[in-house]
Amino acid sequence: MWILWEAKLVQGVFVNLASNLEGFAPLFKICSCCKLSLPLDNFHKSSKAKDGLKGQCKTCRNIYNSKWNNENKERKSKTNKWNHKKRMYGISEEDYCDLLVKQNQCCAICSLYFSENLHGHLYVDHCHTTGKVRGLLCQHCNSLLGKAKDDIDILQSAIKYLQRNL
Repeated sequence: MWILWEAKLVQGVFVNLASNLEGFAPLFKICSCCKLSLPLDNFHKSSKAKDGLKGQCKTCRNIYNSKWNNENKERKSKTNKWNHKKRMYGISEEDYCDLLVKQNQCCAICSLYFSENLHGHLYVDHCHTTGKVRGLLCQHCNSLLGKAKDDIDILQSAIKYLQRNL
């Protein structure tokens, strides 16, 4: 990994930068992949690298990532799905499967079997205040609670309305 440093003109002569780099800031870096000398803003930051920048330039990294994503679509999709659930709800794939078994693979409200649901899975229902996972719901029941803002009074009013008008 090579870093090109700014030159300093002293008394009409460029200072030998290899012997004295103190006080000089790097302006360019050579990409470990394409070997091009590029401005530093063409490299992603890295807390692990000595210079604080990744070895590959952004263009080379994007090409690598695109190739990997195309070759690993199924793996990436599954990983993203469970990482999202873990990040959003603190629930792992194992926790989700345990809930699914406890609910007999059905929506906790309407008992619709999970594979009959619109997208073939159940959604994680959680309290928006505490973040606590309450159960798994089909898309319609999840939307119902969301549109009612998880407000019991609104839901009870809806029940009374339906009972009066049936």
